Amino acid sequence: MHTISNQVAIFLDREDFDFDEVEAYSAVQRALNNCEHDDEKACVDEYGISSFIFEERRPFNREAFDNPVRKYPQALIRSKGYIWFSDDWKHVQLFEQAGRNASITELSEWISAWSEEELDRAMADFPDLKDDWDETYGDRCNQVVFIGKGLRSLK
Repeated sequence: MHTISNQVAIFLDREDFDFDEVEAYSAVQRALNNCEHDDEKACVDEYGISSFIFEERRPFNREAFDNPVRKYPQALIRSKGYIWFSDDWKHVQLFEQAGRNASITELSEWISAWSEEELDRAMADFPDLKDDWDETYGDRCNQVVFIGKGLRSLK
């Protein structure tokens, strides 16, 4: 958030600022706020918009990934997440799609792609890295959220 003289607290502490009202401003946000995750229709707003998260340790094949991106389903409104490809075990890629526009941007390196010395130091400094560490893939993981109307048919 951009600020002038770090004055965010002054704005948020005003009596006329109602955080709950702002948080529940949109129909989508209201649906998410009232979401019962074990409900079959959880997190579906009044317009039928829903989302799901795709997670997979194995890498995508770059050519196979490109095909559905070019021929995306009409139900898909937006998707975004971190991915990796079988031809590049080093880089975290950011995948973003909105409507017919899609992009993949190289962000950084996976920790598991670091040198052994750097990796040992990271594991010593941040032992919680081991919690999600995979024996084969390290910290590499595809995590993409898909938002759309009628997404059940896409799963």
